[in-house]
Amino acid sequence: IVGQAVRKRSMADPYSEPSQFPGDKPLNLEQSLEKVGGWGRYQLVLLVIVNILWMPTNFLVTMLPFMEVKPKFECFESDTSTWEKCSEHKACSSGHYRIDESGVDSLITRFDLYCNKQLIVGVMGSSLFVGAMCGLLLFPPLSDKYGRRKLVWWLLPFAPLSAF
Repeated sequence: IVGQAVRKRSMADPYSEPSQFPGDKPLNLEQSLEKVGGWGRYQLVLLVIVNILWMPTNFLVTMLPFMEVKPKFECFESDTSTWEKCSEHKACSSGHYRIDESGVDSLITRFDLYCNKQLIVGVMGSSLFVGAMCGLLLFPPLSDKYGRRKLVWWLLPFAPLSAF
């Protein structure tokens, strides 16, 4: 009879463990903190460390929309001797253009990455993800070899530097 009961339980949900305390319910955040002694210095230090480690990721996520904002061009019209709005193609082909300063400041305008330099913009965007992929391939084996705690403490000073 015992074997049948176990077999029925394991066939219904093979990953379930019988609860030691039948009346237990899942704890919410406040109840969990109360069980471990409340919010203290350890939780604060952990929160600071995790946020410092998230800085490069936040930089990645917030930088992408601003990186590829194209500027507004103004072309010089020789017949009217005025500056008028024009397309990037017309501005780059004529050679007599300026950037409308009322537009958004982006990496494209800051480093003059327009007029047949779109490949550089694509490489910059892709390099962010290639760097993230290299980190994901490099750091798990290092954390297995040296331990997560040592690796976090070794890399912690570099996390804010990579955000700039």
